[in-house]
Amino acid sequence: MLKAVYKKNPIYAFDIINDYGKKILATEDLYRTAGLEGDLVCPECGDKVILKAGDVKVPHFAHKSRGYDCYYEKRLSIESEEHKLGLQMLFKLFRSKVIYNFVELDYAFSFGRRANIYAEGANKLAIEFVATPMDYLEWKEKHAIYLENGLIPIWILSRKTFFEMKDGDYNFFERALETKDLQGILFSLDTESKHLFMAKYLEYVPDGSVYARSVFVEEYDLEEQLEVNDNGFITEDFMNKYNEHLHDFVTVFEVEYHKEKAEKEKQDAFEKAFYNKIKVIPKKQYDDNSDNRSEVNKTTENEERWGYCMDCGTYTNEWWYFEPPNKCRCYCTNKK
Repeated sequence: MLKAVYKKNPIYAFDIINDYGKKILATEDLYRTAGLEGDLVCPECGDKVILKAGDVKVPHFAHKSRGYDCYYEKRLSIESEEHKLGLQMLFKLFRSKVIYNFVELDYAFSFGRRANIYAEGANKLAIEFVATPMDYLEWKEKHAIYLENGLIPIWILSRKTFFEMKDGDYNFFERALETKDLQGILFSLDTESKHLFMAKYLEYVPDGSVYARSVFVEEYDLEEQLEVNDNGFITEDFMNKYNEHLHDFVTVFEVEYHKEKAEKEKQDAFEKAFYNKIKVIPKKQYDDNSDNRSEVNKTTENEERWGYCMDCGTYTNEWWYFEPPNKCRCYCTNKK
């Protein structure tokens, strides 16, 4: 666990590390001594805990005794180092902002849910860092409960685990997070570079269907460039850049779309004009009168178009393309 109680106040294991990744020896000594003397307790079960702060794992607290039923004890066995590191970075960021009068780690709500980080100012934020694949229905339910209780959910994905873009597209879970976010932005955190990434779809939708799609991504230094407000991260810079790229994106594909559409309309008009010159000849009548071979069949509007190919003589409705005047090629001929 990242949090313990010392003299009735919460303390956090990662506070023994400064902004440059070095241990603050005085703070480490205080927490270690308090744990060994039995003055640190678990905020969940009240049992005694000690500080664990080696050179490999993220600093954390652990129970002195094992083998009993405690939420934090169970969580410690499954929580990844990536998740601990991400929570440490995000908690320090929000805790450093004066616009929030209360920021807490692993906060338990009265409605039976826990948020990785809870920040309260003009609005109430539930900040969740997702470092391992999450069940979609579980996420959807938790997101809805936050909204029902007046909270703004902010979901941040571990860039180490997620953001597996292929061909300019998200996976399903990433798309859901972008769609449901208050500002329609997907957030991801790189714990190695300490950069937060913002991403949003670029789409051109000319006729109700997506014709072209890509993803616009910008990254921000978590400690130097990134600011927060009552709704979470300030995204004004990102949205300004996004709108500029969206304009260019739409302009390019608008030209391509209308060119493609004009070519299709031209082809459709040609085929329609061609079929209007063909008359219906039943197969038996054709077989009885070889003089009709110069005219290829056309049926009524509700029937299939059958006729004899002028190249191979096949009686078929599998027409591939058409060449005027009075020249049809069937699928069989074109394949050759």
